Amino acid sequence: MTRAQALTLCLTALGGAALAHTSQRQVDAARRDLNVSHELLFIPDAESVRVAALDHSVHVADILWVRSVLAFGERWNTTGDPAWVEWLSRTVLGICQIDPRWRTPYFYGGVMLRVLGDYEGSTTVMKLGSENLPNDPWFPFSVGMNLYIQGGDREEAARWVAEAARRPGAPEWYAVAAVAFRQEKKERPQAIRFLQDELKLTDDPKLREELERRLASLTHDEYAERLNELAGDLAAERGRPTRGVEELVRAGKLKTTPPDPLGGSWIRDVDGRIKSSVRAAQEKEQALRVERQMLERGEPVEAPAP
Repeated sequence: MTRAQALTLCLTALGGAALAHTSQRQVDAARRDLNVSHELLFIPDAESVRVAALDHSVHVADILWVRSVLAFGERWNTTGDPAWVEWLSRTVLGICQIDPRWRTPYFYGGVMLRVLGDYEGSTTVMKLGSENLPNDPWFPFSVGMNLYIQGGDREEAARWVAEAARRPGAPEWYAVAAVAFRQEKKERPQAIRFLQDELKLTDDPKLREELERRLASLTHDEYAERLNELAGDLAAERGRPTRGVEELVRAGKLKTTPPDPLGGSWIRDVDGRIKSSVRAAQEKEQALRVERQMLERGEPVEAPAP
């Protein structure tokens, strides 16, 4: 059979799977109110696809994966409609179930979902990758990082990181990360290194852009924590608050002012903390947004402390 014939057969099978799957689904009136393109309404059911595609389900998985990547490229950061994120999450999971030994959908699919803020979907995909690719340490480590980055269960995150460290071929620093998580300290440097490794493995410009943004945010938090520790030490020595990073340099606590990963400058904010001017502006905007929402709901807004 030629490639063209195989592709035609796969497309026909995919259509049959879509029809079989759609016929089993109940009508969801709420879904009709969502702004979703018709081409994104079909979500593959792994078992239906395997039955309809006969021996060509792997080719169907290829087609679905290309479709998913194209949808991500077209819609990433351009729509607030959560329905397409749900579609992508369930489609990626379906692809992984159709072709469970194919690593690419687990890796890129999981990263895409995390970039879109769907940590639950990303973690589900990564857990399936960990189960179906038992010799790959990256997936259990990714589950642990997802749980940590989204502020989830630290003990559960530590368990997954430790599992990753035990797998064959795991980088040596995974074991260090496992100890850090067990001791509930220094988790952030492990998350930073994890994102750095992801960047080395990711060529998609949109994924890289979002990974770099999140890496900059975590790196800022790591720098800011250290700067505020030094500022606290200096304040204790001098009996007054430290005015900013420049004073730390003059006092010999720092050799030089570190660059701001967020692209701004280091300031001492109104809360007394040293942070990026970019982060300070973001926090101010967030506070104003919350205040506006409270006013719109008629809730009392506390006056700022004098």
